[in-house]
Amino acid sequence: MPEEKNNMSLPGFARKIIAATVFINMGRFSVFTFLAVYLTHTLQFPAWQSGTVLTVALLINQVVPLFSGMIGDRIGYSTMLVAGTFLAALGYLGIYALDSFGGLVLAACFIGIGPAMYEPSIKSLFGNLPHVLRRRAFTYFNQALNAGAVLGAVTGGILVSFHTSYPMLFGAGLFLLVSLLLLTQAKSFPKGRHSAKMLDSYKKVLRNRPFLAFSGAMAMFWIMFTQLSVSLPLEVYRMSGNERLVSSVVIFNGLYAVLFMFLLRGVFQRNPAAVIVKYGMLIIGLGLLAVPWVPSVLWVLLCVLVFTSGETLVLPGVDIAIAEYSMNEDTGAFYGAFGLSYAVGGTIGNYLGTWLSGEYGGTVWPWVIYGMIGLCGFICLQVLQALDDKTAKTVHTA
Repeated sequence: MPEEKNNMSLPGFARKIIAATVFINMGRFSVFTFLAVYLTHTLQFPAWQSGTVLTVALLINQVVPLFSGMIGDRIGYSTMLVAGTFLAALGYLGIYALDSFGGLVLAACFIGIGPAMYEPSIKSLFGNLPHVLRRRAFTYFNQALNAGAVLGAVTGGILVSFHTSYPMLFGAGLFLLVSLLLLTQAKSFPKGRHSAKMLDSYKKVLRNRPFLAFSGAMAMFWIMFTQLSVSLPLEVYRMSGNERLVSSVVIFNGLYAVLFMFLLRGVFQRNPAAVIVKYGMLIIGLGLLAVPWVPSVLWVLLCVLVFTSGETLVLPGVDIAIAEYSMNEDTGAFYGAFGLSYAVGGTIGNYLGTWLSGEYGGTVWPWVIYGMIGLCGFICLQVLQALDDKTAKTVHTA
């Protein structure tokens, strides 16, 4: 029995990555919680410039993993972790030090490249674990992400009361510290299995039609998810006129997600990932649809809790599903390719969110649109699940 219990424990490298994730997301959310408001109200950038800065970071963050995921499979995940966190630190320092549109676009490039290097490697390290440990690791990973988000939002809320640029400086310093600490632990991280050639890795991904269909449907989730850092903070600011209250969106989101996951861990062990993701997307859409029902900041925060309930189902479910599609080979390539879904959905979400908030802020239309997107995503995943079940029955009968 002691040996079995030990075999069911997360390996040391996984625990180190989960701990590092708390601080990575703390630095990230100390910046991103306030970035849309910082660009729009402090620097007074027009909507298209604010959207461009956010989108450049997001596009690079999600397109570069097409290469960085496979590179991590080959040269080692530790190298990508150290380099990625260091480049992110440079990007946040640029946001702090620069105030021109061109300068901030350049800083956004570094902010995008950094996570593009470390995120596929973190998920690949977990994705290559045995089935039961993989599901457990991703639920702990989700809690670490949300704990870091809460700490980052709280810290950023305190810092912004002194100066709106201080969260960016804090994020830069924290990422630099994490990079140095990961460097000291680099030898403890394993390498992944991969195809002989990078071209073979691409072919394996492109021939996996269920994975490609799933990735396409998930673009609708990313449109909604982006509103956590765009429409929801802007709506709170529109109602309150208080920059410090903006952080409450992420605080409510992260704290509730950390606690809710304690109840959900068994759900992830017992149910197919695709089913969990499907219902999570529907719940997110309902949470956004309910925002304009009551003109109150407190009501918006309650809607954030509904949003978070769905998000806490979707994010770990997606990571588990991708690992299962990869079958423990070229895992980084699969996570990297999935980034295109975020790139498409997140780009639409950034521009749509800033435009709808600017043109139709205070009306029901932005939230009706987000609710319809959630419903469409649910229907698409339902159809894909039905097709997968039909295919499985056909293969079994044959």
